[in-house]
Amino acid sequence: MPLLTQVRTLASLISRKYSPGGKRITAAYGLALSLMAGLNMVSYQNATQLTENNSQVEQAYKALDLLNEIETNLLDAELARRGYFLLGDAAERARYTLAVEALSSKVTNLKVALSDPESRKKLEPLNVLIKQQLSLLQRSIEAFEQRQIQPSLENSLIVKTQQNRYAIHQLLEQLRVQEQRLIQVQQTETQGTLRSRLRIEWLGNTLTFFILLGVYLILCRQKFRRENAEAQQRQLAQRNELNELKLQFFQCCPTSFAPL
Repeated sequence: MPLLTQVRTLASLISRKYSPGGKRITAAYGLALSLMAGLNMVSYQNATQLTENNSQVEQAYKALDLLNEIETNLLDAELARRGYFLLGDAAERARYTLAVEALSSKVTNLKVALSDPESRKKLEPLNVLIKQQLSLLQRSIEAFEQRQIQPSLENSLIVKTQQNRYAIHQLLEQLRVQEQRLIQVQQTETQGTLRSRLRIEWLGNTLTFFILLGVYLILCRQKFRRENAEAQQRQLAQRNELNELKLQFFQCCPTSFAPL
């Protein structure tokens, strides 16, 4: 008897699983799980893209800061040189040396900070111009210290220094424009990624909600049908039981209803 009961239970489970309603529920759950997995994958990709965009924006801002610091250090070096010429103060000479040393490290860091290939192409001419500018400044300081500076040499150094300063400023400005453009592009991509992520998540969550709602309605419908079937089975069982009782009653008392 227990074996027969187990067989019937297994048969009932199989019939429920492979019944049309069971297939629809299984398909709906599978679709909902697929949507959730897809949403998680899209969210991960969007998060990765946002992280990369933020990293590039931070790198671009760092490059902008370095470009400004390079121009500031060049200006400090020239001002310290002029102060040294006018005052002959060793403090101005030391300030010039510190500005030159800081400038070298800033140029090295700029090579790492720039990520745009077009910007990297301008690093070599910028480096050449900065070296020429520092060489001109150093020549003028050495000539001043040796008291061998002449008006013609001084005028020549001043003209070359001004030309180099203008060329360096132009290159730095071009690099600033490119880095600012890169920041704008990355910020636009970030905003687009956020908008698409919100739309995809909203659509996925809405579809998942309606799928699960459909599963709930199917389950409620099956429950209603099962309850109706069970009620009909109980009514049928009661009728059968009543008929059996009537039959047993007539069989036990056959003479009571015989015709007179």
